[in-house]
Amino acid sequence: MFDVDIFEMEFEQFEWDVHILIEGTLHASIRYLDTEARKKLSKIEAALENPNFDPEHADYLVDDHVDVLATNGGQERLLRNMALVALTSRLSHALRSMARYAEVFSRRNTGRYGPKGTSEFRRIWIEYFERFGIDVVTGIAIDNSDNNLVFW
Repeated sequence: MFDVDIFEMEFEQFEWDVHILIEGTLHASIRYLDTEARKKLSKIEAALENPNFDPEHADYLVDDHVDVLATNGGQERLLRNMALVALTSRLSHALRSMARYAEVFSRRNTGRYGPKGTSEFRRIWIEYFERFGIDVVTGIAIDNSDNNLVFW
């Protein structure tokens, strides 16, 4: 018989995906945006410091400077939001996969967990509590063998 822990494998894959695919991509993208913004800002600042600079164009360059900063900030927020969506999607997938793997020792109810209109994560929390005695929100698990509470 094989000594395989499918739950550990799922956790390791989740952890790899989070660190490499989500976090790594986020940091690389932000670094790229910052590099590009610094290039644009240095050109604007060089133009402003040029002794032959026409002062009538100062307002345009100041507007460009503000625009570069605002655009960079907006793009960084977008990247962070995309990473958050990816993280929640990957977490949902991992939790659902582990719940499926657990069917061998804890059968699922037929139908949905939670009332109609309940959010996806709330349904997962309800399923984990009903099937395994784990309160995901508070970090408390009920050990059904001797009715002890286990905190993590």
